[in-house]
Amino acid sequence: MLVKNSIVIFLFLAISSLTAQNIVDENGLKQGKWEKKYDWGTTRYTGEFRDNLEVGTFKFYDQNGKLLSVREYSSPGGKALCLMFDYDELLHAKGELLGKKKLGTWYYFANDGRDTIGKEIYVDGLLHGEQFTYFENGNTTEITNYIRGVKHGVWKEYYADGGVNVESTYEKGKLNGPVIYHFSTGDISKKGQYQMGLKKGIWFSYDQSGRIIKQVDYDKIENKTRPIRR
Repeated sequence: MLVKNSIVIFLFLAISSLTAQNIVDENGLKQGKWEKKYDWGTTRYTGEFRDNLEVGTFKFYDQNGKLLSVREYSSPGGKALCLMFDYDELLHAKGELLGKKKLGTWYYFANDGRDTIGKEIYVDGLLHGEQFTYFENGNTTEITNYIRGVKHGVWKEYYADGGVNVESTYEKGKLNGPVIYHFSTGDISKKGQYQMGLKKGIWFSYDQSGRIIKQVDYDKIENKTRPIRR
């Protein structure tokens, strides 16, 4: 009889542990372990709530059941360290979240986190400051500056060996000012001027000896193509 009662108690506790999730208290707040599913039954996320706030570890999955991200909450509903994974469930990004907003420095990876291929800085969910992308050899691919999510400041692209490919500046999200393109040797291949995203003035193209091989006056082109106002 004692054995039978023990089995009954064990089964009751096992069933209770399986069903004691997705609980909403009398105040309508989520409590304890939660698992949300897609309409077709695969898991969308698992985690734990305390008074409707996320605590501990949350895991998110795509529609096919593959791991998308893991979030570790340092305080209930506060900042979370977020690890993001690609379709092969390999690490490809890491940084902090507050709600859905990215904060601070985010890193982007190749080869399951072994190689850093990008670095971005976020303020209140918006790109801000210098952002970098990298070749697999570690050299910089591109540097772009942002102010509150808008490109603004120096912009450069590089060759894999570290030489500058192109350099210019952005103002309020548009290329503005001189732009210079380089051959891999470092010599200038083309240069010109942008004015708020439009090519202006005379642009020059060069061969590798420095001789001008082409020039285009974009002011004349603009004047020819601009519609006549009556």
